[in-house]
Amino acid sequence: MILKTVADLPQERPYLIVSFATEGSEYVACCEKQAELFQHGYRAYLLPSKGAWDKNTKLKPQVIYTALRSAEWVLWIDADCTINPPDNLPSGTFDIGVIDNIHPEHAAAISAGFILFRRSRQTFDFMRAWLRRCQYSRRDHGAFLYALSKKLAKVENITPWLEGRHAINNLLPESADWRPNRGVHYG
Repeated sequence: MILKTVADLPQERPYLIVSFATEGSEYVACCEKQAELFQHGYRAYLLPSKGAWDKNTKLKPQVIYTALRSAEWVLWIDADCTINPPDNLPSGTFDIGVIDNIHPEHAAAISAGFILFRRSRQTFDFMRAWLRRCQYSRRDHGAFLYALSKKLAKVENITPWLEGRHAINNLLPESADWRPNRGVHYG
C-alpha cells in the first residue's frame, strides 16, 4: 500500500525515474535528494515498513508495477543511488533493460539498483512473476533474477546507456552499525 509520494515531478524525459522509501527510514532523505538532483521526471513513493530492510526491498516490484500504469517507460533507481539521466532512451526493442552490477562484492552480474521497464503485456507478466517470487525470496534481487530466468519479457543489457552516469550507495551515509563496507561505486 502506497501512503503518498515523497516527490512527483513532471515528466520531461521519455521515461519516469522511480524510487521509494519506507516511513521513518533514512531512505526518505535519499528520495528528497534524488528529487533535487533529477529536477523533473521523478517520482518517489512512501510505503509503510515491513519491519526489516530485507523485507522492505521486496516492495520494489509493487512500486514499479504502480508506476508502469502511468508511464510508458520507468527507470527504477534504488533510493541511495544516483544517475546523470540521459535525455533519450537506449536503442533496441526490449521490455526490460538491465544494467551490469558495479559493486565488486556482489555475486549477481545484473544490478537490481537500475532497471528500465517498458509498459507492455510482457513486462506486466514479468512483474507478476517477480511479485510472486518475492514471497519465497529473502530479498527482491533473488526474486528479480528468478523472474528474469522465466523469459517472460524481452530483456536487453543496456549498460552502455548509463556508463559513466550512475553510482550506487552514494546518497546514504556510511554507518558502522548499518551495513558497513558498502562503499560507493561508480559505473
